Amino acid sequence: MKFLFAAGDVGGARALLPVARLAATKGMTVCALDHGTFRTEGAAHWHWLNPAKAAAQAKVADVVLYATSVHDTLATQIAHHARAAGRPVLHLLDNWSNYAARIASLVPDVYAVMDDLAMQEAIAEGVDPAILMVTGHPGIAKLAGEADIFGTPLPNTTPPHIFFASEPAAIDGGARGRGYDENEVARILVQGLAQADNNAGPLTVKVAPHPREVREAVRARFASLTTEIPGAPKIVVVAPEDVRSTLHSASHVVGMTSILLYEAWLLGRPTLSLQPGLSIDGLRTLSRRKGIMFHTTKQGGIRAVAEWLNRRPHAPLPDLALHQNAAQNVLDISRDLAKRSKRSLDQQKAE
Repeated sequence: MKFLFAAGDVGGARALLPVARLAATKGMTVCALDHGTFRTEGAAHWHWLNPAKAAAQAKVADVVLYATSVHDTLATQIAHHARAAGRPVLHLLDNWSNYAARIASLVPDVYAVMDDLAMQEAIAEGVDPAILMVTGHPGIAKLAGEADIFGTPLPNTTPPHIFFASEPAAIDGGARGRGYDENEVARILVQGLAQADNNAGPLTVKVAPHPREVREAVRARFASLTTEIPGAPKIVVVAPEDVRSTLHSASHVVGMTSILLYEAWLLGRPTLSLQPGLSIDGLRTLSRRKGIMFHTTKQGGIRAVAEWLNRRPHAPLPDLALHQNAAQNVLDISRDLAKRSKRSLDQQKAE
């Protein structure tokens, strides 16, 4: 079988990459759109195609597997070429948000989602249940193995090891769309930590910029806040290659909507989603995870930070196991999709 993979932004690419890697290990031909994070993190020996060649390949591929991006539509365009030629397409969801919007321009044959919550929320948004299949999240399958490698912090880690997952909220809606931006969230966090009851002195926050953020802008944002706010924590901007190890070494994790918050929750870390003034229901999924602190009012952010710091890490959650076979699940569904498509074509020819 010959599968074509297409993705742009980091979230979708990292969800789809494990499926491509598994397909390659099983001797399948992996063709892929030469684009975005999927290209930079994919294997050199895969068959990389520019957009024109990928569009042509989509018309003959057994299945096109794709993920959507916030602004980048190239992967969806490739899937459109497959659909126009009657080839099956599978959309892999990478986060719990915007279920219907992701497939507004193209309804896939299969919409692979991470868990039952994603399925329920997708149906609530109007997605046809007939196309939904729960597979787990291929990009999270590595989490348990990483925990064995990197270890876990002690329950009473003092001072706490704090990890902040940043994201470009301003360009993804900002104050007018989401109700807040990353500047407001950073200020609340720094103010809260500056006022925290900590006998060990100023705390340290390790900050992971989102791949779509300008790292120096993130650094400057926090440098300005630490200069302005008395007792502010020390800020360390994490290198891209150290994000995974930093997540596992953290005793406390905070951010907005990043999937890193879901991973931290799975690992048993006290997790805080700061979204002051949130005005989009689609960004409330983390509130449905028992144990995650979810703060959405303009007031009380400093108190929320204090309460979060008082919590202690615990053992990983059973939900971690939901994702371990996700890549295989997506691959099996894709194979079945290809077989059904072939049978349908054979029947049409026979008629």
